[in-house]
Amino acid sequence: MGLYVENYYIQFLLENLFAFSDQLDFMRNVYLAAPLFSDAECDFNSRLRDELEGIGMSVFLPQEHSNDSDSERDARQESIFSKNVAAIDKADILVAVLDGVDVDSGTAWEIGYAHALGKSGYGLRTDFRTLGI
Repeated sequence: MGLYVENYYIQFLLENLFAFSDQLDFMRNVYLAAPLFSDAECDFNSRLRDELEGIGMSVFLPQEHSNDSDSERDARQESIFSKNVAAIDKADILVAVLDGVDVDSGTAWEIGYAHALGKSGYGLRTDFRTLGI
């Protein structure tokens, strides 16, 4: 898995995905790994999902597809984890939002799990702060 980190916006991500257009027929299922703990983060994630779906991708967005459990806390966490793992297993590519002073810990785990499975990945960074590099 190659994780490519760019300091550009969604359009740049889409242009780079199109650079591999011969592979897009085989890379239709996207797991969108991103922080989802504020309205701003959720709004950005939804916008990115819309853009990816606009080019024909099927997108699993955890904030919409796995956070629907009303069960007790421990059971809810297990449900969310299981749904996200299954979605990464099914995904052809992982797109990760890498904004913030540090990468979100959940996003970092999702990147690592996808990498362990040999999945392709692409990092999107729109934050002008550096990651200590």
